[in-house]
Amino acid sequence: MKVSKTLLALLALPMLSVATAQNAPVPTMAPGAKQIQNAPKNMNEALKFLPDTLMVVNGRKVTKDKIIKTLKAMVPEQYIGQLPQAQLKQMVMGMLDMEIMAAVAERAGYKPSAAVVKAKLQEQWAKLTPEQKKAVEARMLAAKKTVDQFMDETSKNEDFQKEVAIDEWVTKQVAPSIKVSDADALKFYNANKARFVSPESITASHILIQPDKPGDKASEQKAEAKAKAILAQIKQGADFGLLAQAESACPSGKRSKGSLGQMTKENLDKDFWNAAFALKKGEISNVVKTQFGYHIIRLDDKTVAKTLTFAELKKDILNHLKNEATHKKVQEAVEAAKKSGYVKISKF
Repeated sequence: MKVSKTLLALLALPMLSVATAQNAPVPTMAPGAKQIQNAPKNMNEALKFLPDTLMVVNGRKVTKDKIIKTLKAMVPEQYIGQLPQAQLKQMVMGMLDMEIMAAVAERAGYKPSAAVVKAKLQEQWAKLTPEQKKAVEARMLAAKKTVDQFMDETSKNEDFQKEVAIDEWVTKQVAPSIKVSDADALKFYNANKARFVSPESITASHILIQPDKPGDKASEQKAEAKAKAILAQIKQGADFGLLAQAESACPSGKRSKGSLGQMTKENLDKDFWNAAFALKKGEISNVVKTQFGYHIIRLDDKTVAKTLTFAELKKDILNHLKNEATHKKVQEAVEAAKKSGYVKISKF
């Protein structure tokens, strides 16, 4: 969880009503799943299987009405009715876990606070560039609000207060307790070397000539002849980029003088790749036929496949392992809280 990103997004999206909603992924139906027949007409009907009180945590009730209010800010109401009950339960349990996290953070001394939220928002506002501030102010003006009004409203949002409190707890107490050594990182690297292979790639430019009627013999011959004539001009010293701008049927011609940028084998036509990869840097191919037409290819650069070294990846691996361990510790705290006396979850 990164509250700094949330805060910046909140400043950029002043119409957001529930701060936690933007961090929650919108659920998707499983591939091939059929829409439910006679689907519920509204969220209340879809969630009627829930008890009025879903959980009591630190003596406070988390009610069905509260969950529905939060869900309405996260997901289109008509969509909820299309989700199977098992998925709805999963969503609700995720929301209850957030409430438990907030309770754990509060018991550790990080209470939800409007003042803390306001300070965080002001801190993030100060970090915005003048251009970003202007963009936010314009959106505020459209919403008939000032930045200060928005910060005041957001700081009073109980859900966002909880999110900030959780982030404070994780950042200041949980994460610092996690220790990951260079030896841990090296062990992870050695066990996952296959994941750290950078594939071979090329950076290439091309000129594409397409037949007016693909598959028509005369049209194909005309296109090939045109491509050969352009290639002859290049061999005589004509500028490749200017010819790409003037003659190529590919949008890359006018956009970037034929440059396609860096590409790997997986995202290129097989015949194009084979012809381009066989070239040396700076070389230009003969006319190459692919399913798209007739190409003249210039190889601008080539990178062979290689395994990235531990030195190149050490910092990223250390961060990954620490984030993973932090997430695990937070989940363990949530599970421990569920077994404690201050969290009571109703069956549903």
